Amino acid sequence: MGQGTFIFSNYIPSAGLDAPVSDANGDRLEGGNYMAMLYGAATADSLEPIVPAVSFLTGSNAGYFGGGVRAVNGVGPGAPAWVQVRAWDSRLGNSYEQVIALGIGGYGESILLHINSGGTLQGLPAPLLGLQPFSLLAEVPEPGAVVLLLFGLPLLLLRKRRFM
Repeated sequence: MGQGTFIFSNYIPSAGLDAPVSDANGDRLEGGNYMAMLYGAATADSLEPIVPAVSFLTGSNAGYFGGGVRAVNGVGPGAPAWVQVRAWDSRLGNSYEQVIALGIGGYGESILLHINSGGTLQGLPAPLLGLQPFSLLAEVPEPGAVVLLLFGLPLLLLRKRRFM
């Protein structure tokens, strides 16, 4: 029977697709420090990662990735699927979910797309039409021990005085 397939790329000029990904400062993501992964499913509330993740291109192609063809489980050829691109700073974690769990930014996601897949019955894999440029959330550094001590020490002293 086959599965619905997509071209995992955010730049296909012949299809009118040009959706670069940037960091919080507006600089396009570049190289192996940044990863992108396609998530997809038959329903919007059941998105699953479609491995493997790919790194971003470099130089004049910064902001773009090309990951080949990806099949979405549970979606037949030509059938609609829900898909989303998620990106992250791989220096913060090996997966999108790991970076989110840190709670300090360094990740981002595209809008959720509901588009028809390609595949064996439909012909060629479908491009991610409707994909828009997006940015990663700004990284917020974790407070250091000295900062925590400076803010916490007065509270501890105040609490100690109340109990004396």
